[in-house]
Amino acid sequence: MVSCEQARNLLLEQQPLPGLKYGKTVEKKLASEVKESVAETAHQITVRIFTNRGAGSGVIIDHQGKTYTVLTNDHVVNGSRDNHYTVLTADAQSHAARRKTLPNLSGIDLGLVEFESEIVYEVAVLRNSEITIGEKVYAAGFPNYSYNDQGFRETFDWGLRAFKLTTGTLEMLMSEISLLQGYKMGYTNDVELGMSGGPVLDHKGQVIGINGRTKKPFQGIEVFQLTDGNYPNPELFKKMDALSWAIPINIFLQRTDTSVIFTEEQTQSVYLPKVPNNI
Repeated sequence: MVSCEQARNLLLEQQPLPGLKYGKTVEKKLASEVKESVAETAHQITVRIFTNRGAGSGVIIDHQGKTYTVLTNDHVVNGSRDNHYTVLTADAQSHAARRKTLPNLSGIDLGLVEFESEIVYEVAVLRNSEITIGEKVYAAGFPNYSYNDQGFRETFDWGLRAFKLTTGTLEMLMSEISLLQGYKMGYTNDVELGMSGGPVLDHKGQVIGINGRTKKPFQGIEVFQLTDGNYPNPELFKKMDALSWAIPINIFLQRTDTSVIFTEEQTQSVYLPKVPNNI
């Protein structure tokens, strides 16, 4: 697949004119190629996690030997009474999985599961550089329900067919005072029940956050308690209620041992976690 940057380079080689500008047709083509690239990455790194009580989503973040580590929400893995799960990967293979505890994630709605496989699966690139309001973002996961003209249906037996990728914009970033459990990133993408634990990606397909909260939760303002014990004023609540919410990936990176991996451009660093073997 040709990346956006490669497509631009090819065009420049064909038309090396000073001050070259791209017409709307070319720009749409380049944008489409970027979206297709992100969609393919999202398909490969996003998994479905089945528990005793339901299902959620996750993202493959590490590969050590035959062991793969999946990052998800704590409220997804808490759905299993025995800490055993089934992980469905992009090749439609089901893997027995187990929970991996990480004390440093206490109080944050993040959890880890791991599974064994000799198959080589793609591992997500975790972006640790600054994210900014207005960035285009993509949210991936597996909704547990389908709503259409034919009514309401569960998707637990749909397998990979339930996969969904939505587009939107990063609208809000909170800092010292934020929502509880690490939720600091508000974005316009639609996120449905079952997509919790799935990745939020940037335009390069790098993971910048983990889905966890849908728009307009039925609990109302109670969901939006802040870390200082207060609640947002009515105007702020209205804005927050209209957004989906994720935990920024840098919260996970700050609480785990990491090694630095540089991008092709060598202009920003991203990190892949090295989960300690003794936990």
